Formats: sequence, C-alpha cells, structure tokens
Amino acid sequence: MNRLLILTLCLLATGAQFGLAKNSDVKKFCLFEVNGVKRFGLIKGDRVLELEGNIYGSKGYNKTKTEWRKEDVSFFMPYGRWIGEDDLKWVPTAKIYCIADNYGPINRSQSKTKRDALKKPAFAKANEIPIPFLKHPSSLIGYGGTILLPDSARKPHSQAEMVVIIRKEARKVSVDDALKYVLGVSCGNDITLSRGNRNWAVPNEKVILTHDSDWSQGELAWAQAKSFETFGPIGPNIVSGLNYDNLEIKMWDNDKLRQHDNTKNMRYSVAEIVSYLSLHTTLQPGDMIFTGTPGQRIKGSSGKKSTGRSDNSTLKEGHNIKIMIEGVGVLKNPVAQIR
Repeated sequence: MNRLLILTLCLLATGAQFGLAKNSDVKKFCLFEVNGVKRFGLIKGDRVLELEGNIYGSKGYNKTKTEWRKEDVSFFMPYGRWIGEDDLKWVPTAKIYCIADNYGPINRSQSKTKRDALKKPAFAKANEIPIPFLKHPSSLIGYGGTILLPDSARKPHSQAEMVVIIRKEARKVSVDDALKYVLGVSCGNDITLSRGNRNWAVPNEKVILTHDSDWSQGELAWAQAKSFETFGPIGPNIVSGLNYDNLEIKMWDNDKLRQHDNTKNMRYSVAEIVSYLSLHTTLQPGDMIFTGTPGQRIKGSSGKKSTGRSDNSTLKEGHNIKIMIEGVGVLKNPVAQIR
C-alpha cells in the first residue's frame, strides 16, 4: 500500500481515538446580534454564517448566503430556545441538571448493575446510576461575564465541566438513541462552595441554612451552594460533531493550571446521562446538563495532582478563570466581589 495512504489512515484513526472529527462534521453554533436583531449562526473561521430557522426542535434550520465578520457582531450564549412556527417566541432555559461525582473508575462488580439501573428509575448504591441535582437558571452568565462573589459565599471555587445542550424533546429515550437529542456541548464552570462550608449566611451573619453533615450529602445544600447568581458561566459556543466522551478539559486560575483531565474518564457517558435523565423527566430543547468535574486538581507550581478541592483554589476578587475543552473553545470570566 502507498506509504502516503498508510500515513493518512493512521492520522485519521488517531484523530478518531482522541475525540477529533472531520471538519465537515463539526458545527459551532452561536447566537449573535447585528443591527438590533438576534440571529442564530455558524462560526466559520473569522466569519459568521447566518442561519434561517431554529437550531432547536425537529424542524431544523437552513444556511443562508449572508455572512458577517466576527468583529461586526455581538455574541450571546443562547440560554433558552425559540418556540413556535412562524411567530417565534424566546423562552429562557427552564432546567439545568448537574451530575455529581462523575469522574473516576466504577467498581467492576457494579458494571452490570449500572447498566440494569439505567433501564429503570430506582434508587441504588453510589456510582450505580448517575447522581443528578438541579442548578438554578438565574446563575447563568456567558463568555466574559463577571463572576460576582456575595458576602454570603464563603470559599467558592471553580469546577471545569462539559455542558450538554438538548436539541429536541426527549422522554424515555434509549442509550443508543440519546445523542440524537443532543444539540452539542459547551464549556461550563460550575462554581460552588467548598465541602467544608456548611453554613450559608447573609451579611449580618444570620444563618439561613445549616447543614450539619457534609454539604455533598444533601441535594438542597448542593443546589444552594451552586445557584448564586453568576455561578454558572457557560460558553463561548455550542459545538456538535465531536466525540463528547473523549475530549481534553483544562481549567486555569490566573494562568495557573488547576484542572486537567479527559471526558473519557467520566463514569457515565453523555448518552447514558441523557437516557437516564429522560426516564424521570421530559428534557426540553435548551435544557442544559453539567456533566461533572474532574475529581483531581493540580495544586501549586509543582503541578502535583491531588483529590479534593484545596484552599489555594478559592476564588477571590481579581482572579481570572479560563476553561478549555478540546474542539469546543475557551471560556474566560473575571472575578469580582459584591460590595
């Protein structure tokens, strides 16, 4: 066989192995505004191709011949969807799911139980089924938005995550069919309070919620710890056509690498998560799923990895957070204190 052909086949196989896809398969969706009108588009290098129709739902969209230069438009993260046929109405994102403890190995003895559990809604032992909880939509901000730290948020830290965006209504879908209901993925930052922060107080120190045990043991505490306004940065685009289960993910705090992992280490794949959630609720177009954060952080200048969330990663005013997911892009957000 021709040596050049062999080399080409090897490169294609390597790309497939590491989550890359043909350029023609990858689409970068965006919501942009020009001349006071918001439109959906596809990013093509330094230009934006305007789309006609709706990227959400089953009806689909058509490419137009209209292109804009990136510097001539304003970009927005589409926190929601348009509904209707001719007279479209914008509806904000209704549900944000998060998956807890989704990185690391599953006990081999539990693998069959895990598969069986996905087929029916039921409570099970840890790591046998995905562990979902809710994050409030009011926490969402986009690329470049400022993360605001209220006085009541003690020891907040960043968690780099891949966020799945639902394309069309999904109810009781199989694992094999689940990706048909996914529009794409984006970079997300699931900002949360540390495990040791068990009390949430208003500025006058009046306690409004106390959780005597580890906050990670209660869904209410999880939701409160992660739902402060601006605690859900997401962006910069929605990207489809990638192998979502094999993408490199990194997070920097003030240019110091704090997290570095790969989505291949998720306990549950994107398809498994979407299928499982659809057993319990109807997923709507525009719903988001934060798929979990790597369980290891890189501490200090030595680059040493450790489990848990250390105090040296606590968010403070003046910090700048950068999250990168392979093939998706980079999400950047500054941090400030509310006064």
